[in-house]
Amino acid sequence: MTPSKLNLVPLRYKDTYIEYMDTCAENILRLQDIWENSGIPDEKIHKRMMHLFTWINERWTTIINDELQAVEEQKRQVQAALCDLTEICNQLEIEMPKQPSCLNLQQQLEWVETSSAKVEAIRAKREALYFDLRKNEKELLARMTDGVVWKMPRSLTSRGVLRTLPNDDDLRELTSHVKMIREERQIRLEKLRPLVEASCMLMERMGKVPRLPIEEDLSNLPADHWNLTQENIKRAAEARDALSLEETQLHTRHTSMLAQLGKLFDRLDVTQVEREELLTGLTNTKTYQTVGKLEELVAEYEELKRANMASYVDKLRNEVKECYAALRIGDEWAEPERIKNMIELGPSEELITEYEQSIGALKARYSQLMPLFKLLDERDQLKEMLRELEEAQRDPNRYKNRGGALLQETKKRDRVNKNLPIVVKQIVKFLDTYEKENGEVVVDGKPIREGIREDDDKKPRSASAACQYTTPLKAMNRPLSVTPATARPASTVGHRIAALKRAGTYTEIKPKIKTLEPASSKALIVGKMYTRHMAMKSPGSNAKNKLSTTRRGLRRSISYGDFESQVSSTDDMHSTRIVKLSNAIGESGRVKSRKALF
Repeated sequence: MTPSKLNLVPLRYKDTYIEYMDTCAENILRLQDIWENSGIPDEKIHKRMMHLFTWINERWTTIINDELQAVEEQKRQVQAALCDLTEICNQLEIEMPKQPSCLNLQQQLEWVETSSAKVEAIRAKREALYFDLRKNEKELLARMTDGVVWKMPRSLTSRGVLRTLPNDDDLRELTSHVKMIREERQIRLEKLRPLVEASCMLMERMGKVPRLPIEEDLSNLPADHWNLTQENIKRAAEARDALSLEETQLHTRHTSMLAQLGKLFDRLDVTQVEREELLTGLTNTKTYQTVGKLEELVAEYEELKRANMASYVDKLRNEVKECYAALRIGDEWAEPERIKNMIELGPSEELITEYEQSIGALKARYSQLMPLFKLLDERDQLKEMLRELEEAQRDPNRYKNRGGALLQETKKRDRVNKNLPIVVKQIVKFLDTYEKENGEVVVDGKPIREGIREDDDKKPRSASAACQYTTPLKAMNRPLSVTPATARPASTVGHRIAALKRAGTYTEIKPKIKTLEPASSKALIVGKMYTRHMAMKSPGSNAKNKLSTTRRGLRRSISYGDFESQVSSTDDMHSTRIVKLSNAIGESGRVKSRKALF
């Protein structure tokens, strides 16, 4: 036997156990010596020894099993007593008391008897709580008849006895059920109250007299006195929705009556003052009474409309002609065959409808063509400005004024020449988009594209021909007949200068002043200048040759008259940059100004 197992033996039995084990060992050795001295083979001795050990173990097992059976019998007795206690607790609907530990059989039986005595004290308390919850449930369901009554689960005890009192779970469930009924009633009341209030407000707002039973309940019975069933709440909601829909329909009728009256007033040319007098108190108030009055007015003015239908047809015919004339087609509006046939039958609503449809179509087309008409008006204005400039160019006295009129004329011409192609391009772009779906646009009996082509044919095709459209700043050359001998006397010139000063067009030329000596030869170099052998290259050109520049010295200065001749001979479509340079040249120190063209 190992020392560890020896330690498991209780101390009080340890010596006896050691003694027993020593005796067993001595007996086994003695028995082995006997069998060996008797000449028994070792194999048989081994079998006998193993059989002996098995027999000893079986004896120990038998002893242990007998003791276990005795203990189990005692446990069954205790369990039966506990079952009786459990049955009593289940019948009285109380929780099973907790059994103390370390009790023998007799102590357990005494504990069961003590616990059974405590059960009766709890029974009265549970019954009182149960009956109180049932009473509250009944009161709540009296105003909510579609509520569910709580039913206690019916079950049997362990001995087959029907359970009549609720346990703790049943009481908690019943308490929760009563609380849920109370909350549900409050929710339904809060849901019903706004329905009743809204329905009463709708009926009052429409001036409606209750006719249905639900409408009478809504108008007379407060929400607290209603039976809060889902069916009643649904009926109240449906009644509210029906009243809301009825109000919407009433508003639609009211709006329709006002619109119909407006059309009748427009057709009959009723003044604004008369309209306000007729519709006093009927516009903002939307009740059955106001709608009835509006219907009476509609019926009255319908009779007047039928009596004045012929004059209204004439008015529409004139309006169609005006809308057609606004399209600038160039001819008068021709009535379609169907309208002619209706005219033969006399004035009718169908004829009025046809005229109104024609007016609507013409106005829609005019709205689409409005941007084009604005562009055409702008083009005509630019062409008129160009014509005025051409007339002003023929004036022989245009060069006598040096106050800037010619410069303003040049700027005006440049602006016209710049904006006119842009406007024409926008017109063509609009036509490209519009004519794909609507066909060719005709203005004053002629297609617009044809007029644009005619204007293009009238334009000059060369620079020499375009020179006549420019506005020179001064006369090209001085007449040969003007000589120093035939020049105007100084007195006359003085009178001329005084007149120009009074007119505000005289510009005084300041006298020249002396400056320092000329700088070095490098100062005479202006910079990059184009040579006459160069060819101008456009930004999109693919030419291989690049512009080359050379540095040159200052050329001799030219006269102001020659400079004006060069400016007047250039095309006004090209920009002219005038660069003013000042350099000191010569021993005299005179300052010469030069203007170079690029």
